[in-house]
Amino acid sequence: MKAKYATVLAASAIAIGGFAGLAAPASAAPSGEVSVQANCSAQLVTGGEGHRGAKVRCNGLGYFTGFVECKRTDSGFVYRHFGDRVPDGGVSTVWCALNAVVIGSGGIQS
Repeated sequence: MKAKYATVLAASAIAIGGFAGLAAPASAAPSGEVSVQANCSAQLVTGGEGHRGAKVRCNGLGYFTGFVECKRTDSGFVYRHFGDRVPDGGVSTVWCALNAVVIGSGGIQS
């Protein structure tokens, strides 16, 4: 089990490194689909009040919990938020706080 988490976290770290260059400035609305892991993808979304987030879809993990890595635009603080636990092929939607952008995302087997 630890090996699976280590693999997912390592893949997430690699994805986050490649994803960071794609983070939109605070004034732009992110859109499109971005591959974040071999078995997960994330569609960036913007909420009505300006929250940034992602709809994460994974396959091959059984049940998974989506997550986003967020970076505050005012302080540069980086943190992680988690979405709902859902079955393979489902969508786990997760949001950053206001004044933050998505710099990475993925899914963790749960």
